[in-house]
Amino acid sequence: MDEFSVKIDSETDNEIDFDKVDLTNKDKIDSNKAHNSLPITEIEVSPNEKYLVTYSQEDRSIVGWEITNGQLEPESRVDDVDVDVNSSNHLICVSDDKKLAYITDNGYSNFESYDLISEDQISIDLLDFNNHNDIEILYCTFNLNDELILYNCINDESWERFQYVICIYSLQTKNNKLIYKCKRMYWTSGNVMSIQKYDKLYLSSSLSNNNVYEFDLATEKKIKIVGSSEMMTSFDDNIKFEKDLRISNNGKFICIRIKNKIIIYSIYLKIHIASLDINNVNQLHTFMKFIVVSHPILFLLLFPLLFPLFSNMPNNGFWDVIMKDSNSLRNLKNYDQLSKEYLPNNIRVLKRKYAFGILDGEVWKIDLEKVETNIDSLFKSSDINNFDEICENWYEYSDSRSEFYGVKDFKNLIRWKYDSGCLNDNNNRIVKLMRLQVFKKNNNNECDIIILTEMGLFIYHFNEDSQSISLIYYYYIKKFRIDPKVFSEPTLPLPNYNSFKFCNGWISYIKYNKEILFKYGVELLTFAIKEHNLELIDDIFKKCLYYFKEDLGSNVMFLSIITSTMPLLNEYYPEYISRYSLETTMITDSPFYYIEHQDINLHLYPFRRYFHTIDISQSIWWLNYCALKKNDEVNNKENYFKIKRFHLSNLFFLPFLPIYYVICYILLRFHIINDWYKKFGFPNLYFFVNDLFLKVIPKKQKTPTIIFMNPYIKFVNYPKDYNWFLELIWPQPSPFDETINRDIYRTWNGEVLINFKWNNYGKYYYAIILIVFLALLGCFNVAATIADMDENIRNQLLNATIILGFIHLSFEVRQIIYNPIKWIRDFWNIFDVIAFVLPIYTSIIWLQTNELSVIPMDIIPLLSFSCLFLDIKFLLFFRAFEYFGVYFAIIISVAKQIISFLVVLFIIIISFAHAFYILLLPRAKFSFDDRTNNNDPNNPWNIANSYNLVLENGSIGKTPYIIQQPNGNTNMFVDFRSSLFAMYLFLTGDSSALTNWTYTDNAPIAILIVLFSLLIVVYLMNLFIGLLNMAIEKDNNRVSYLKQKAEILAEIELFYLLPHQRRWGKWFPEIIYYYANVDKTREKVKEMMDNGEWDSNEFTELKKALLEKLNMDK
Repeated sequence: MDEFSVKIDSETDNEIDFDKVDLTNKDKIDSNKAHNSLPITEIEVSPNEKYLVTYSQEDRSIVGWEITNGQLEPESRVDDVDVDVNSSNHLICVSDDKKLAYITDNGYSNFESYDLISEDQISIDLLDFNNHNDIEILYCTFNLNDELILYNCINDESWERFQYVICIYSLQTKNNKLIYKCKRMYWTSGNVMSIQKYDKLYLSSSLSNNNVYEFDLATEKKIKIVGSSEMMTSFDDNIKFEKDLRISNNGKFICIRIKNKIIIYSIYLKIHIASLDINNVNQLHTFMKFIVVSHPILFLLLFPLLFPLFSNMPNNGFWDVIMKDSNSLRNLKNYDQLSKEYLPNNIRVLKRKYAFGILDGEVWKIDLEKVETNIDSLFKSSDINNFDEICENWYEYSDSRSEFYGVKDFKNLIRWKYDSGCLNDNNNRIVKLMRLQVFKKNNNNECDIIILTEMGLFIYHFNEDSQSISLIYYYYIKKFRIDPKVFSEPTLPLPNYNSFKFCNGWISYIKYNKEILFKYGVELLTFAIKEHNLELIDDIFKKCLYYFKEDLGSNVMFLSIITSTMPLLNEYYPEYISRYSLETTMITDSPFYYIEHQDINLHLYPFRRYFHTIDISQSIWWLNYCALKKNDEVNNKENYFKIKRFHLSNLFFLPFLPIYYVICYILLRFHIINDWYKKFGFPNLYFFVNDLFLKVIPKKQKTPTIIFMNPYIKFVNYPKDYNWFLELIWPQPSPFDETINRDIYRTWNGEVLINFKWNNYGKYYYAIILIVFLALLGCFNVAATIADMDENIRNQLLNATIILGFIHLSFEVRQIIYNPIKWIRDFWNIFDVIAFVLPIYTSIIWLQTNELSVIPMDIIPLLSFSCLFLDIKFLLFFRAFEYFGVYFAIIISVAKQIISFLVVLFIIIISFAHAFYILLLPRAKFSFDDRTNNNDPNNPWNIANSYNLVLENGSIGKTPYIIQQPNGNTNMFVDFRSSLFAMYLFLTGDSSALTNWTYTDNAPIAILIVLFSLLIVVYLMNLFIGLLNMAIEKDNNRVSYLKQKAEILAEIELFYLLPHQRRWGKWFPEIIYYYANVDKTREKVKEMMDNGEWDSNEFTELKKALLEKLNMDK
């Protein structure tokens, strides 16, 4: 390789030469010798900005440059390189250790890599890219660890669509040769548009409505960056969408240029903080002035996106405004002579000092510090005088001990002095005043002021343009009592309750500031609810909906402010839940609706509308094995023997086909193997059977489905900060757990929430709970039912009953500790405890007896009741299934509604039982064992059945010949307890307890019977039946069942899932989407129209778009 150097002229002038480049000071790099004086087409920089390569398409060469303090020194050259830089981005990359990789243009993409130091070619151990016609490499880059990242498209004739794979390689030495060995591999359903050096992927997919997402390869977390405002109707639309996209990231902000917009996304706030129209000259002018003066970090981040606009005058007229507003541009007369085809779209910024770009086929170095200075001087008006004092305000204050600081961060505090004094107000009261003077040095751009007072911490923001100061943060602190734990985090703590209570200005600022409302909206709405400030509640509610409608794709998280406070709304103002549920039904996060045709019925089927990125690194060994097998097949010409071996392998697996099939499925399910090579290895029979089965099965007619978004954003999420061990006892609930409201489940949104939770984890955990209970039920019932059983077997069954019973009981104890009041209010919880405690107690008592083979008589009642409660508890498990659950929901709901009536009825029955007890209680002493003969008509001996002797003349003897010995049932009113039971029997129609007395001789008895019959049996019981009918009609719907199922899922989440499982994004996503059958959607919309629920003031445009999509008239 040739050795040569290029001297870079470091001298610059304050004047900007627009004949070559605009608004920058640039040193031209002599690159003619590098590429034989031919134009340079592409430029790439290593991740840590130590090395740079240039590519000339005409010269077909790549040159490597050493970067030293912004100077370029050419070092190496690679010839005969064919790269189609116009087809895609990032086809060339270089690492900090001078390893070059590029994708050549030769049919299906070929990949080559070189060590620029040793000039050796580097091979790859996984997948023979150069000989594999089904693999196309679309993207290559290096990360900060000098790992090679390749983005591949894999095509197989048996697949319905392309498969996209991301491979990450590390450099190793094998047989004294350099080789890239694959260490990680990811399958993705999205289209990768950019891979940043921080292992950040930026993807888009038709599954996600062509929204742009960021995926972190290290944490495997994804966030939505920007939503598409246009529907992609063709493949060409997707290609154009991806080609126009430009992304830059600095860890705090993500800047994206997409079509005619530049969007700035805050990683901390997770929302857009700015959206610029590149055709709006005035907007760009104002924003450029703002970031150059106040946010230089943003300027550096936006520079690669904005730079192409500097020369693109015919499209936006940006420089016309610059020339009109600045005197320094009078000599710019040749700036419009640059050809648009040479606009520097390829810009590489180096460590915030320099940037390198290509203009007119040459590399240019841009001094960013001088660029900032020049732009700043252009924007500053000459009629503004330099001054030190910026603003002056008066504050009423009660002490003079405060200290004031003006800072941008807490590490460099500048203390300022202030004057304080006293004066008399209009009412002759002494008021302590403090005069605050804020100063700004000429060479200091600090614009934040931190003030610590007796009533808390204030942070003000100074606006130099308007010379105004505004409050941007307030945290209430009582008399300087600062808790170190509160301010120990790198970010400021969220405002506490008193922060809003003692500062109305802080409330107003949050309410009318979009970014601050998003950050502190939950705390503010919580404060408004607790303070019963209906006006503030309504304002925040409307603001959140307004911001969401303003940008459906990007501002969806504003809805989480409402959903996060739903537990409080449910307690104080449940009407807002009903309002939110109706107004947000059938909405989506884009201006249009998608209709997809599905092979199966997916009505109300929930899903996460993200691309899927799955780690398949565990299958790397399998791909290596299959690649070797394929090479063997290519080199082996004896196909006859290969066919023989293929059939013999199939015959070997046939006897074990069920086990073989399950093993293959498990290996595929956990990505230990994959279906890239279906003809090789032991799973070939599995793939053959599957493909044959799919061909035999007739295809079903596809059903049109429409996609909706569930508006309950972050409703199912748990707090991110938690103590793992403390969560086992007192788990932090999610809004879903605390808000079991019927209005949520009246719409499809609530049902979708239940379906998502049930399908992902609910049914599996419920099945485990049921299986464990069936083990408890089986052990105890077998031990109690079978009389003739071996003593050892019964002993094992009883011990198993105790262990399983305590397992179930432990979860009930956790529920009692978590919320004892809520636990007591639920009758079924008490029933569950009885169902678990009785078998445990009975088993312990039984084990203490000497002989287990014989059932002791004294525990038979315990066995009976234990089996009864266990059997009923088993029946209650069916309430989670819709076919039975509706009836259980009716039973429970109706019981709750009529409980007060039952209490009244019970009191009346007690009253009648007391009356009969007083009337029919024996007054003389008697004994059931010895006959007592007296004149007491209530004496059981006098009313017992007696038999007299019939004499020969046919007359009946006056003295009883046989008397049936009385018992407690002869006169049930000898005891108050039996008197109550007698009244219950009378209520059911059994009046035998009162038939021992003649009603003609006992008028009071007759009167009480008549009163009881009319009041209770006739009136109250018929009223009770009527109330039951009304309650059943009210709850005879799926809403009660869904509400009941939500309670089951909430219990599983809080007491059966582990703390870290409650934070899994797959089970608890922030946003849930769902499919809805188009025909059923039309029916639902018509139903809502008939009920007057469709017309509302919110989301009118979306509803109009939905009606058009459904071909319905309003």
